[in-house]
Amino acid sequence: MLSIRLKLTLVFSLLTFVFGSSMLLALNLTLDNYLRRDIPPAQPGIRIINRPLLVGEGELSENQRQRLREIRLADLRELQQFSALLLLPLTALSFSSGYLLSGRILKPIKDLSRQMNSISINMLGEEIPYKDRDEVGEVIASFNLMSKRLKLGFDEQSQFVQDAAHELRTPITILQAALETSLQDKKIDKADLLLAAQDALSATKRLAQLSEDLLDTTKPISLKEKVDLAALLKRLIEINKSRIAAKKIHLELNLPGNRIWVAADSIRLERAISNVIDNAIKYCDKGILIKLLKGKLEVANDGKSIPVQDREKIFDRFYRSQKRQEGNGLGLSIARSIIEHHGGSIELGTAPNGYSTCFSIVLPVANNI
Repeated sequence: MLSIRLKLTLVFSLLTFVFGSSMLLALNLTLDNYLRRDIPPAQPGIRIINRPLLVGEGELSENQRQRLREIRLADLRELQQFSALLLLPLTALSFSSGYLLSGRILKPIKDLSRQMNSISINMLGEEIPYKDRDEVGEVIASFNLMSKRLKLGFDEQSQFVQDAAHELRTPITILQAALETSLQDKKIDKADLLLAAQDALSATKRLAQLSEDLLDTTKPISLKEKVDLAALLKRLIEINKSRIAAKKIHLELNLPGNRIWVAADSIRLERAISNVIDNAIKYCDKGILIKLLKGKLEVANDGKSIPVQDREKIFDRFYRSQKRQEGNGLGLSIARSIIEHHGGSIELGTAPNGYSTCFSIVLPVANNI
């Protein structure tokens, strides 16, 4: 298979050959037309370089006119021969110059290919220098951008694995300690055995929840269902009714009378909003506000406010505030991912009067679906 460099060289050579041949052909045809004209009898003094000298005034004899014709035809044949011979070095010159020029043009691409072949995970993010703003520069700029994105992706993946391993270590350690205590202590009484079993069960539940959360971050989302946000909120409030009653929480509920439709994955969207409401119930003091207006949902609580240094990090995976060490730090991260896949957004907004923390969720409303 021909290389791009050789293809460019052949194209350049062919174009040069065609252009040079056309110019020489046009020149030869012009001279041929001129030199083949008949010579009139009356001529002024004539001098032909490198030919026998013809000088005279008045009419030329037929022999002289024939001699001039022969000289012209001989000159024309020499010119044609010279033109044909000139095409050979012209073709060779165009091929060599085309090969050198194409090599220079393709050098950045060769450098790019060489670096792509030698690149490893540790080298991701390194840029290939190229200053010209041409098509090759666009290709190299795209590669540099892709390399940076890959590095960011690998870094996030590595951090995710480390964080997941850290979160898994705690319940596994608790479970291991409970089982070892139960097996090694032959004189363990029923109460201690029951306590160890409770610790093991608690650790197992935490592992199950963490596994479900980790799995939830990888599931695809399909926006093929028609979901009423108001009905979804009523269902979540009913599910959490016993928790709200147990903590004696005052719930301020503000829902519209009409239906608010969104195109959604009902299970995943319910999971996202449930995580936000669960946080509000978990960290509130006495009151919670849930307000829905068109596609904007606000969930506020009157618990301890989130520290300023934590506000930008609360949506990061496995992040937990120093003042809020419960859970595995995945709830808000999962909620943000799901809501963004639905074309919406979630942010820590300004809390209404009487509340300390407010999460604001905006989803695109589709009342015509």
